[in-house]
Amino acid sequence: MPPVWIGLTLAFASTLVTNTAYSLEHDAAARLPPLSPRRPFRSVQVLLRDRRWLVAFGAESAGWLMYVAALRLAPLALVQAVAASGVAVLAFRTARGHPSRLARREQVAVVLAVAGLVLLALSLVDTVESDQHPTAIGIIIWLAACGAGAALLIAIPTRFGRAASLGLAAGLLFADGDISAKLIGYGGVWLLALITLIVAYAIGTSVLQWAYQRGDALTAAGTATMVTNAVPIAAGFVLFGESLPHGGRAVLQVAAFACLVVGAVALGHQQPPPAAADPAPRADSPEAGPGALPPMVAVNQDTGAVEWDTPLPSSPYGAATVTNDVVFTTTFRGDLFALNTGTGKILLKTPLSAGSNAPVAVDGDYVIAGAGVSLVPSQQRMIIAYKLGATGKLPETVGS
Repeated sequence: MPPVWIGLTLAFASTLVTNTAYSLEHDAAARLPPLSPRRPFRSVQVLLRDRRWLVAFGAESAGWLMYVAALRLAPLALVQAVAASGVAVLAFRTARGHPSRLARREQVAVVLAVAGLVLLALSLVDTVESDQHPTAIGIIIWLAACGAGAALLIAIPTRFGRAASLGLAAGLLFADGDISAKLIGYGGVWLLALITLIVAYAIGTSVLQWAYQRGDALTAAGTATMVTNAVPIAAGFVLFGESLPHGGRAVLQVAAFACLVVGAVALGHQQPPPAAADPAPRADSPEAGPGALPPMVAVNQDTGAVEWDTPLPSSPYGAATVTNDVVFTTTFRGDLFALNTGTGKILLKTPLSAGSNAPVAVDGDYVIAGAGVSLVPSQQRMIIAYKLGATGKLPETVGS
């Protein structure tokens, strides 16, 4: 088998492993106390003490090693095009393996991603990797521009949701790391790129964890994946001298890139709920600030001090129901949350059959929640009773 095909096979395996790990990291990070860039060492300690997060991060690292091996065998632009299909993996993980839970636009996007991979495979006949090394000044400018863009997205609120902004920042940093990994393969003086690789991946991983606590995996990691793939694809053509083939294969490869990019954008861009269905936030609401996320807040009734403040991916209109040191609430986009009353740590997150603005009732071992807000046509309005140890399943409807 030609080296380029081996490289692209490794790239596809890396995509499956890495994006599955992203989903698992999100689930672990969402249950942790709030992480903050203002307290980076404490945030790192919190992450490293969580076994579920460590396992997910280990899987992500294994996926990255496969990605580095792929770069040694195939052109950067083609490896990144295959990696762009990772957003489809995130979508299936979000839908818990049931495509019917995806919105129609998301289903079409997955089809586009698969079509892009098929077209890409057909375009690879006689593909030869470029031997051109990039110029040092070009690399410095490119890496610095991505780093500066990430810093601005982290520091300055934008009109995008905070999870999407932090996902964009993480994507730019991961792109710097990916390009650095390509440079290290050249050896010699390019081994200095190991410094930018470590810094970019370390900061990018931290930023992505903050994004996970402010939105779902598809918004945070999906946005990061789009940028991580698009920037190195451009770098492959601008810096590394990679070129499109000629004739019919050129048309196939352009169509492949277009399908992958459009599919990634459609999957990563979340469908907002109807404006009339989600009440506008008050001026003093935490949602009113740019990029802010609605939190669940515990206030000491004697001192008025905030004991903890846990961000949730959607407004907790389900108020608070407390029993046995656990507080339950539901969110507008359709999730049931259980939090520790003392620390605010998320103990449980499970999808409802639709959105919710109703409080939770507790009766013995039963937790009863109403899901009466259909945000997409496929959702079902239901009253759901959860029981400790139960193994029943909801109908195949779109969750959060």
